[in-house]
Amino acid sequence: MDYLKDMAKYGLSGTARRLKGTPPTPKSSIGRVDYLNVSDEFSQRIRLIPGAYEMQRYDDETGSLDLVTLPFYECERHFIPARRERRGAIITCSAGPDPTAPKPCLPCDELEYFQLHRVVFSIVELEQFHRTPWIKKGTTDPTLGKDGKPILIDALCEDLEGGGNCSMCRSEDDKFFGKSMYWELSNDQFDQLLALEEQFLRTKCVCGKDMRIKKFECSRCAEVIIQMSSTKFTKKELRHYIKNGMVCPACKSLVRLIPIMDCSCEKSQSLNLFMVDLNVSRRPSTTGKKSYTLDVTFSAPCEPDKRYGGSWDSIDLAAVLAPPTIPEQRKICGLRRGAVAGKDNPYHEDYGKNKNQEPEAPTDNKGSFNG
Repeated sequence: MDYLKDMAKYGLSGTARRLKGTPPTPKSSIGRVDYLNVSDEFSQRIRLIPGAYEMQRYDDETGSLDLVTLPFYECERHFIPARRERRGAIITCSAGPDPTAPKPCLPCDELEYFQLHRVVFSIVELEQFHRTPWIKKGTTDPTLGKDGKPILIDALCEDLEGGGNCSMCRSEDDKFFGKSMYWELSNDQFDQLLALEEQFLRTKCVCGKDMRIKKFECSRCAEVIIQMSSTKFTKKELRHYIKNGMVCPACKSLVRLIPIMDCSCEKSQSLNLFMVDLNVSRRPSTTGKKSYTLDVTFSAPCEPDKRYGGSWDSIDLAAVLAPPTIPEQRKICGLRRGAVAGKDNPYHEDYGKNKNQEPEAPTDNKGSFNG
């Protein structure tokens, strides 16, 4: 599973547009599928679950949309700030991957909200959880649903150190191990994760031995550029090309060098992020941004089903993070009637009622809201 070639060819983003403006302050979201909220107080043990997510990527050189398959999902997100009685929201941009023919997106076109690129993993948080009644902040009674019964949520067990200090344990709420969810990362956080993988995992074989670089391939055409057994480059020159890239003799493009590792064993396979448990926590970003820097350590490699007595499937992130429709975007962004002029404008509340027009936007998700 080598996803570095596609990452190097297309870059991180399949973004359509980046607009001027100041991004609103990000807030946590509560969606139909839970997300990982990394703590700054304690470490959380997680396992990344590889998927097979097909996405279109725009190639700047050819101007074409290429179909790529990656074990994680990528999308552009908008942070919609809270106003008065309306809750804030985090929604996926509906502009699409082609910057030359963007689809309608109200936060982009009317409100000029920034797109923020996100890399999203399916994960399992490897901790004890309780299924317990939801009690809103500032209240003491469980929140009831339309059927009059308490709404149940999955909450992390409070007995982290084994001292019997969990109120949900004392209430004998249902308890279970391991919860599927998704984990959103910014570009900086994803780069940090890849750097840790390069440093600590890809140099190790699944057999436990150290891997050695056998050759370097072109990130665009996959041709061998440097064969380590016969190269005449010095170590200093190699470090320069690894850092800055080099022109591929085959495709004539300035490309990134992809190291191909080798081991003397029969398997000869490097470890990667999906083969180990991650212990993650966060600390304030050193760049001064309203973000966080990851603290990550790795466990010994193992198969999840052998250690935990079960296995988990990846989440359909394309469905979970699908953009809302234009009418849903109007509601989420809090636009009142008459806020957009002209019935020919696809963002007008009466657009298409008499002309059988429909804005080109996906229709299978309503966004995720803040609690």
